[in-house]
Amino acid sequence: MKFRYLAACFITITFGTSGLALAAPGGQALVTKYKTMSITVNLQAEVGAVNYSLTAQNYDDMDGVRQGIVSVQTYGFDPVTGFFVGGVTCSGPAFANTVAVNKSSGVSSVNVLLDPAAPGCTGFNSPAVTVAITGVPIGNYNKSETGSATINYGGGAVDKTSFQSDYFDENFSGGIGNYSGAFSGNAETAKVTSRSRVKLPN
Repeated sequence: MKFRYLAACFITITFGTSGLALAAPGGQALVTKYKTMSITVNLQAEVGAVNYSLTAQNYDDMDGVRQGIVSVQTYGFDPVTGFFVGGVTCSGPAFANTVAVNKSSGVSSVNVLLDPAAPGCTGFNSPAVTVAITGVPIGNYNKSETGSATINYGGGAVDKTSFQSDYFDENFSGGIGNYSGAFSGNAETAKVTSRSRVKLPN
């Protein structure tokens, strides 16, 4: 269910961000074809009373520009100071090559320095955090899926899309900030292999 939800969200996002012209001179049909893709890693670890979590995504926007967003959160309970929470999130083209997922083997990695003071970053109660993570599928739930979708707009405009997506439950190892050890989570890829928008002549 969560795999199908990811693919649906990804397709919806790509549909909603296009500024293509829909009419060619003379009323001919105009067909525009392009591709885009997304890779995502989600993981967490609970160590005593502290939880560490990471979400990282690299994707192509509709202008063909590679983008990235990485977010780390830490929260828990300290016997002296009580409940605490902190985190840092960085996004933009500077973080476009931080995530890797092999769609055949499922092996994944996230490597990045998140500095709240750096351009494109924000933080809350967090110092700079180094992330160095690798993941390997555990076979509990791995799935590859292909599909297509069509959306009809007013005025005869039609979007037709084909996509392929892959999902892997994984065990991760490595470090997030001052914690190094084991994590659990998943890795996903979603690729729009063909998309066209057509406006039929009136």
